[in-house]
Amino acid sequence: MDLISGISGGKGKANLYEEIKEEIQDTHQHIKSQEDTLRKSFDNFKDLVFRQQVFQRVLQMTGEEQEKLKGIDNESRAQVIQENLLAMRIMYIGGIVSSDHLAQFKRLIIRATRCQVFVHTFEINLPDCDKIVGDNYDERKHLFVLALQEGSILEDKVRRLCAGFSQICFDVPIDNMIQEINRF
Repeated sequence: MDLISGISGGKGKANLYEEIKEEIQDTHQHIKSQEDTLRKSFDNFKDLVFRQQVFQRVLQMTGEEQEKLKGIDNESRAQVIQENLLAMRIMYIGGIVSSDHLAQFKRLIIRATRCQVFVHTFEINLPDCDKIVGDNYDERKHLFVLALQEGSILEDKVRRLCAGFSQICFDVPIDNMIQEINRF
């Protein structure tokens, strides 16, 4: 209504056109910024979902005595797992790799480290509540968990190799893994 009154009030069509154009540009910029914010939120959500999946897989791998630990509360379970793993000084690196590059990734890690790193891969099984409608971000990807000796020279080499293949790569903290899973 302001635009119509502006024409009848003596404003020129050129001025009106410029106002409309500026308004549309402002709206477009606002929509673009909202789109970027939403995209970042989705990426953060995907990262958290993948981290949760990796943590659960590492917990399954490290909990070889799961049957013994079922009756124990979470704090005691974390302490038992921590004691077993600290004695061996093993660290875990987890992440996501494309299914197309999975075999190549495994071969490269094994060859570059001369079989001193254990490579575990898993398919991604997301619950329906963690899936985003219209976005198949979990398709054609696999989780990987690398087990290696902590503090060795291999650690730096493995990190560089993972960075070349993986979009998402992170340390898996054994000390507070159960708390991390519950946090997600």
